[in-house]
Amino acid sequence: MRSIFTLLIIATVSVGSIAQVDRTLVVEHYTNTLCSTCAARNGALFELLDDYPEVLHISYHPSSPYSNCVFNLHNVAENDDRTNYYGIYGGTPRVVLQGEVIGFQNPILNAGNIEAQLGKESNYMISISHEQTDADQVNVQVVVKLVGQQSAQSHQLYTIIAEKKIDYNAPNGEDEHHNVFRKVLLDQAISISTTGDSVVINTSYNIHSEWQDEELIVTAMI
Repeated sequence: MRSIFTLLIIATVSVGSIAQVDRTLVVEHYTNTLCSTCAARNGALFELLDDYPEVLHISYHPSSPYSNCVFNLHNVAENDDRTNYYGIYGGTPRVVLQGEVIGFQNPILNAGNIEAQLGKESNYMISISHEQTDADQVNVQVVVKLVGQQSAQSHQLYTIIAEKKIDYNAPNGEDEHHNVFRKVLLDQAISISTTGDSVVINTSYNIHSEWQDEELIVTAMI
């Protein structure tokens, strides 16, 4: 049985909680394997992220401005849906940091952007467990626990599958592709009103024939 890597994201900050946990910073990166500008600027992004190993990076490949990107064609709808969610469909490269769209700039993300978001806390802790039951099926359990004081409200739990590293000689000259989004696993509302309570969600997925199971990660955010 091969291992499926799991990354845990702690998100959704609320000021004034009494038992918060450190928040994991999330970089959502929008790129394309036919985009020459992406090839020119992505290297600086990855060098920056090497200096911040605690920051989680996920890359999406929307169908605009280039619709023949191999990673987009693998899952057109969900790559484009995430781009449209932030209202940035139509151009790459773009970066969203902790749910906030970074404006057009070069480099596409800088240390100042990251430093401004570090050291914050969250009311929620997310943990993920998994079991590969046979050659291509993985059972996943996502647990969201309220660890700080939070008024009752609904949040959206977004859980995805990605590949940590794909070797592919792309038309734009890039040959290594990192944390490539593959599929949405969960996208649903959750509500927890009492500190210490948890929501437990069980689901499963089949490993696609094009995926390298030893490179797969499951990650979640609120």
